Amino acid sequence: MRFAFFSSAFLSGLFSGDRDGKLLDAAHPDRRAALGGALRLVSDQQRGRGVDEALVMAPFDFAPQCEVMLLVVSAPASPLRRSDLACPKQLRFVATAKEKGAAEEAKVLDVDLAPFVMTPAKPGTGPLSNGHQSMLICAVYSTPSGWTLSFDCSTFPADGWGVLLPDLERGLRRWPFLSAAEAAAARPVGEALAPMVFSRRGADRSLEELVLQAQASDTAAAPADANAAPAATGAPPAPAAAAQLPDKLVLELGWALHPPRKAGSGDDGEEGEEEEDPELEFSLAAFDVKGQELLAVSAESPEAEGLAVADPEELLEEAAAAEHQEEGGDEEGQGGEGEEEDEEAAEARRAAAEAKRAEEEAERRAAALRKPHYPEAFPRKHKVTVTLAELPKAARTLMLTVSNFGGGGLKRVASLQARLMLPGGGKERVLLHCRLNSAEGADGNLTQVVMLKLYRELAGGAFATWAASGAQDTSALAASGGAKDALLAVLAARKQLVTAAVAAKTKAEEEGVEEDEDEVGGADEDDDIIAEAEAAPGGVCARGARVQRLRLRRGEWRARAVVAAAGGEQADETLVANALGYEGGVNTEGLRHDTVAKAFFANGDTYFGGYSSDAKGGHGLYVFASGAAYLGAYCGGKREGRGLMVMPDGGWYDGEWAADRFEGQGSYHYPDGSFYTGAWKAGKKHGQGAFWDTAGGCLAGGWERGALKGEGRYDQPNYHFEGRFVKSVPAGPCSFQLAAFRSADLPPAATGHLVAEYGPTLRCLGAYSIPAGSGTEAEAEGEEAAAADGDGQPQLPAFPKYEGLTFQSAEVLPCSAPDLAFPPAVVC
Repeated sequence: MRFAFFSSAFLSGLFSGDRDGKLLDAAHPDRRAALGGALRLVSDQQRGRGVDEALVMAPFDFAPQCEVMLLVVSAPASPLRRSDLACPKQLRFVATAKEKGAAEEAKVLDVDLAPFVMTPAKPGTGPLSNGHQSMLICAVYSTPSGWTLSFDCSTFPADGWGVLLPDLERGLRRWPFLSAAEAAAARPVGEALAPMVFSRRGADRSLEELVLQAQASDTAAAPADANAAPAATGAPPAPAAAAQLPDKLVLELGWALHPPRKAGSGDDGEEGEEEEDPELEFSLAAFDVKGQELLAVSAESPEAEGLAVADPEELLEEAAAAEHQEEGGDEEGQGGEGEEEDEEAAEARRAAAEAKRAEEEAERRAAALRKPHYPEAFPRKHKVTVTLAELPKAARTLMLTVSNFGGGGLKRVASLQARLMLPGGGKERVLLHCRLNSAEGADGNLTQVVMLKLYRELAGGAFATWAASGAQDTSALAASGGAKDALLAVLAARKQLVTAAVAAKTKAEEEGVEEDEDEVGGADEDDDIIAEAEAAPGGVCARGARVQRLRLRRGEWRARAVVAAAGGEQADETLVANALGYEGGVNTEGLRHDTVAKAFFANGDTYFGGYSSDAKGGHGLYVFASGAAYLGAYCGGKREGRGLMVMPDGGWYDGEWAADRFEGQGSYHYPDGSFYTGAWKAGKKHGQGAFWDTAGGCLAGGWERGALKGEGRYDQPNYHFEGRFVKSVPAGPCSFQLAAFRSADLPPAATGHLVAEYGPTLRCLGAYSIPAGSGTEAEAEGEEAAAADGDGQPQLPAFPKYEGLTFQSAEVLPCSAPDLAFPPAVVC
């Protein structure tokens, strides 16, 4: 029988229980076969048919004690995007069956599961979604007449079948006639199924959330009151108290190997030498915000600041290795005593050896069917204790790497696993558990794997800014009315950090305290922070060791299952750099490519948004270490299209971009309250536009390379000016126009007789002249373009002071003129 699941990049799990109500085996994305291959995930063979997951079961090959199978579908939780059961466009379940000897499969069921998750929206979830991550689709159980499928369709907030085990065990009460259900109901509280943590590749959670989940699992296995009313599907989980971060954490690493194979027999019938076990090495290294390694521990170097390696099974491993070598030596000695055989005898010997191997494989498969696979023993090889408070203050990331550069790569590695745990308590409390499974001989080209990392999310970064906004993604944030406020909040937070850093340095100097010099940025940069803060606009320095230090201390600890591998004969710098500074997907060529990803740069900048072919693409949010922030479109790694940017001094631009510069129509608001709206080119005002100054005046006309040039006009509440401009100053014929309502702020003695004699609106002609040699070409000056790195901003329109600049009246009396409205209608 085949179960096809149609959705949108969702993952499924199918696991079986025996008649005692215990977990027998499971098939899931990290373990695609169960019950000796009788249950298999074959989604890769179904992609062309639009199937996201296909599960195949062969009932005649099931273990005799297998009574019931539960099918669960989950939407993996992601910190980068909203993900729940209502996200896909369709959610369908199809079952087909194929009799022995039949040529084609026959469809048995085709069910739309969407109605079971389309409930009234809850706060913080998508439209028509209960916000749940998993659904128990159905149970397939054994009866005297065959196998029966029964739907359930209950949904749960958890995003994985391992965490749901206590709920699924209690869910067996739906089918009370099953032996498994009866046994589960009668089981004592202490023997109930406990949750298990299996973290998908890319899983990323805050340490506080993981600790809360581990604490909740202590009571999750307790059976519910049989008389209590069932909780409504979609009910939000009860709010949990804030978790206290532990002083210590434990990292465990282990692996299981495929059985060694012997080289094929030669013409003389002798068997070759048995393959040696690979010599895997590990390293847990600490890195600062610039990606520089601060310290590392390994089996050869077990002690470092805040890290300690323990290996309680070292003696057992050595004893097992010695025994293996002794057995190998005996076999080698026996092989050398063989006599020459003819070709027919050698062939018979090879056939007998092959038959023996097949018999051993059949026995191994039968044994696997006879005993439960779960709970699976963790193949622990190494253990590292992490004391967070004792790590270097500059440490931002701890990264666990496994490698084998001694030959063979990971060819013999069947399963490589790592997990992050809470120590003590008398039981295993797993926070994160990631694994890399491999078919025998499939990964001989891989020599190094980054398993997981523990890192600090910098305070005030792009991801934290997006998360605080509550928007579904960066494009939704850009379209919202709170986009500018979100970016200004980044700058405000940066100013608070600078203020705190300056105060800390001043206090340390007053008390004569010398602080550590191993902080981010170095002592030289640290000493200049006060001068930078005082000199920079708005009191914001570009960067400083103390500011980065505060960003680290205020950032939250997070854990991520990386599971990224590479080949080569030495450490791959790209693999390490991506693991440190990039969190997202890659394409088939290994280039960064995802609709939404996180990136961190050595200078302290952060990015949250899309990547395409190893460059920023689509909508994104970029936060500079200086406090500047950009929200908008990217193309080819550059700001391109519509975007909003806040500058370090508090000015902001909203408009069109090209090649990281202002290009097209846009408005720039200066910190003093003035602003320009109009055309831009290469980061400068260029084309028709208007500048509004702090006095309420409007300077409008044609701009060239940042300066007003040619015909222009200047309006204020009191008067209107028209004339020719060079480098934003008047040059040549001009006219002034004064209106009665515009003279409200002028002394009556100066204007009263004019208004009385000539009418309410007056016009006077004149001309400005610039002495020769003063530089009248517009190219001589103009404003600076917005810096490509985003830390700069356009300058205020310049008004050069020319020596000898004179005004000459036309020597005619003012005349009446049509009145002009104010403020003026500016056409850009």
